[in-house]
Amino acid sequence: MPLLERDGAATAVAGALGSFVLLAGIVTRPLGGALANRWPTRRRGLVGGSLVAIAAGSLMLGAGGPLWLSALGSLVLGLGAGLPFAVVFEAAQRLRPDAPAAAIALVNGCAVLAIVVGTPLVGLGFDLPGDGLAGFAAIALLALGGLPFVVGCDPPRGPSTYLDKPDPVRTASIGPDPGRQLRREMAE
Repeated sequence: MPLLERDGAATAVAGALGSFVLLAGIVTRPLGGALANRWPTRRRGLVGGSLVAIAAGSLMLGAGGPLWLSALGSLVLGLGAGLPFAVVFEAAQRLRPDAPAAAIALVNGCAVLAIVVGTPLVGLGFDLPGDGLAGFAAIALLALGGLPFVVGCDPPRGPSTYLDKPDPVRTASIGPDPGRQLRREMAE
């Protein structure tokens, strides 16, 4: 992570601190799902808070301050990126209850597109004066630019459509869907 090496950190330390983004995401993805299930009416706040955390973490990374600030920025960015994961995928499935796998594929496709387009743009930002601040500021602005869309989203009402639909393959072969009640209980 040349970004963290600029502060005099050894390559191994810089790599470990840079991995905070991924490690925090691993922890916060299931945590975000648990929070969304526990407080379904607060999902907008969860996603909005995540966008603010992404912006703050990006700005901390771009600030060029001490190593601890870059490490904190990496951690905050990872926390923000992981929390809304379950909410986003559930929202996609609610939009297309007839094709939940296609909805998840669309979300993943958008994420891959953002990585493919965003990575070179952030790289170009490192070529500008400011040691990458322009690239990280762009990430922060994009994250904050999503806030009006989150505020306008309605929270889910009632159980997901796909939870109430019996599985036609299973019901045709073995009778009533034995997992239907379990899926309903897990959704509540």
